[in-house]
Amino acid sequence: MKKVRSLVMMMFLLFLFIPVVNADTLDLSTFTAEDGVTVTGDTVSGYEVTFTESDDTSGFGYFYFYDPAFFVDSTATSITFDYSLDIGPDNDDWLVVAIDFINYEFQDGGDNPSTTDILTLSGTGMVDLTSYRNSTVDLAFGFEANDFWMDSVGTFWNIQINHTASPTPEPTTIALLGLGLLGMAGVGRKMS
Repeated sequence: MKKVRSLVMMMFLLFLFIPVVNADTLDLSTFTAEDGVTVTGDTVSGYEVTFTESDDTSGFGYFYFYDPAFFVDSTATSITFDYSLDIGPDNDDWLVVAIDFINYEFQDGGDNPSTTDILTLSGTGMVDLTSYRNSTVDLAFGFEANDFWMDSVGTFWNIQINHTASPTPEPTTIALLGLGLLGMAGVGRKMS
């Protein structure tokens, strides 16, 4: 009985000090959309950011959805998202996520050698934010075209920012733990 009680107490204490990761929909209301970018949704239902090549965005172009003053707080760990990119025939296009327009933290795309078929790329992406904690960065989701053709479409959705909760328990939690341990000790003494 003492071993079981000790094991339960150790597991409870470990549970208190394990960090928890929370994911929230990234609020995109402070981001700026350039020509060719369409944003739908909100922080409740989630956002969808679509990049569409057109006459305004053609030819070795690039266009972004960005926030030049994105603050990465001390608990931020990463941004995760789903994406798809339909690369038109004979196109060379990329979806990117860049920080300060220098560090390409995510990129997927490439050359579609077909002259008739669309090449579809899709998946889940992640940007590690731990090295940017407590700083303000220029965060950009973008579309980069390395050709003169205008028939590719890229989309980001389910954009989440992940945070690590502080592993430090609140005073009330410690008080409840103490009372529980005292109660277990009292029950153990009464039974023996």
